[in-house]
Amino acid sequence: MLTEQRTIICILYKSNNLKDSMLSITHMKFQQSVYKLRSALALSILLIMIPTIIHADSGYSQVSYADIPYQEHSFLSGIVENIGDFISRAIPTLKTLLLGTPILIIYTWLCSLIASYLKVKKNLRTAYTRKVFHFLIFTMAGILQISVGLSGVILFGIIVVLFVLYTVLKGDNFHFYEALARPKDAPKRSAFIVLPLATTALGGVLANVLFYPFAFIGYFVCGCGDAVGEPIGAKWGRHEYKVPSVFGVKVTRSIEGSLGVLIVGFIAAFFALLLSSYSFWTSLSVGFACGLGGALIEAVSTHGFDNLTIQILVSGIAYFIIK
Repeated sequence: MLTEQRTIICILYKSNNLKDSMLSITHMKFQQSVYKLRSALALSILLIMIPTIIHADSGYSQVSYADIPYQEHSFLSGIVENIGDFISRAIPTLKTLLLGTPILIIYTWLCSLIASYLKVKKNLRTAYTRKVFHFLIFTMAGILQISVGLSGVILFGIIVVLFVLYTVLKGDNFHFYEALARPKDAPKRSAFIVLPLATTALGGVLANVLFYPFAFIGYFVCGCGDAVGEPIGAKWGRHEYKVPSVFGVKVTRSIEGSLGVLIVGFIAAFFALLLSSYSFWTSLSVGFACGLGGALIEAVSTHGFDNLTIQILVSGIAYFIIK
């Protein structure tokens, strides 16, 4: 009798352990499924919420860029006036902060996730993964400048800066860091993440102060044209030339990469102007001038400073031709 009781107890114990194991396995599979679907879930939330941020500052969303009036003043006096105007336009409204912050955090996280995935899972070269992130960030900045206004770009810029600085602090072997840090920039890999980040921010500020409302053209040419220059040069570049650099890192670019900047920069500027209510021929001629200017200044810019020089020159070209 005692033996039978022990047997029954043993069976019940094993049965309970089996149930616990099954529950544990089920829970683990559920967690894995959620982990795999997290990107899709975040993207779904972003797509559902993004119309709210586009209309967060209705003062900008109801006016096309081509319809913004110009004040009749000299260029230098206009700079002084634009500094005060820049500050007033740069401060996000409470509505923009509440609606825009979660959306832009999700978007930035998705961009970092895409770049990390391409680097770690697909083993793409950093020349590609870095520029994928570059393209996604600059393109969103251009869309925000047109649809929301400068305040949306400032909010987005703060979020991106925090993401990137956190990545730099994590350093080697952190997936997103490896997607941004070029091996050829060693031993100053972190410096060549922070330097372009700083020059990008400075370029955006100066383009808005000096050449408002055409800073968004600089965003698109830099974001699209410059994004393809390095990958094209890495893949097909045969005619290389040296460019100035800092921190003792030797850098070369290629004619093939510069042609890529010209062509894609022209296309990006053309469509940005066309979709901002400018005529076809204005968009075509100014777009080509912006693409050419972006390619030329990128070709001679010091390594790490092209995000600054492209934004300023391209915005200036659009400003002076159209104005």
